[in-house]
Amino acid sequence: MRNRQLKFRVWNPEQNKMEYFELDNITFPERLLTQDKYPVQQYTGMKDSKGVEIYEGDDIEFALPYNNKKCTGNIFYHDAFVVTGNSEDGEFVYAYLHELVKEIYNMKIKVIEKDFENDRSTN
Repeated sequence: MRNRQLKFRVWNPEQNKMEYFELDNITFPERLLTQDKYPVQQYTGMKDSKGVEIYEGDDIEFALPYNNKKCTGNIFYHDAFVVTGNSEDGEFVYAYLHELVKEIYNMKIKVIEKDFENDRSTN
């Protein structure tokens, strides 16, 4: 059994950039780890179809395995990494990320680029 690499990221508003780190290698002010506005996000251990690492909090695009409908969803952690979102016709989607990837090995999952600072500043 291969262990998943424990990696994290957090938005650094002082530097206007995402900080990526492992638990034994924090090279930025540790106060960023306890801020409420920009939570720490964990790496899921998976990558999208372009090789981009998928993190908790990411928005992704994918197709449902049973009907090929396009969907968008958000990754969060609840005993496992979960995707919630909607298909193109409004159907609610709730799925375990690892099951989506396992069911369709060549599945086209894509991380949606976003302006993290502006996206989070409205919360």
